[in-house]
Amino acid sequence: MADHDNKFVVWESRKPNRVGSNKKKKIMALYKVTAKKTGTWGQVQLEKGMSIEVVLQGATSSMESLEKIRQTWKNKYGTDIKNYCGSSHLGFEKM
Repeated sequence: MADHDNKFVVWESRKPNRVGSNKKKKIMALYKVTAKKTGTWGQVQLEKGMSIEVVLQGATSSMESLEKIRQTWKNKYGTDIKNYCGSSHLGFEKM
């Protein structure tokens, strides 16, 4: 029996770095999105404290993030907040 039979062997695979590669890593984070105030805007009624938890990739103000927030809110509360996804109506807390 060889010495290495009872030891863990860790292999590390590395891809060569490309010169001039400008790809950025996108980090995903869990956010709690909460209604800041109570009110009715058009057919949308928000109550202070209504909240959802959503995993976002990148900035909370990106179109992709806002669409995910909108869809998650609609799934939970049945209300489309398309025009009210901004920071004046909602608070964003990174968990």
